[in-house]
Amino acid sequence: MAKLTAREREVLCLLMQGKRRGEIADELCITRRTVKAHLDNARGKVAAKSAVQLAAIAAADGGE
Repeated sequence: MAKLTAREREVLCLLMQGKRRGEIADELCITRRTVKAHLDNARGKVAAKSAVQLAAIAAADGGE
């Protein structure tokens, strides 16, 4: 998880709190497309195949 940017970790943390992309976008004042881009980038950095797998990896790494 150290490979992630601060913003990617922030988006991931909100996702792990059960928030949907639209809610994350509203909270961070960004677009849903930007939320998706952050999650896609984070998934690529840790070789996760889905947002669920990304969250599981983050939780196993100490929980974002």
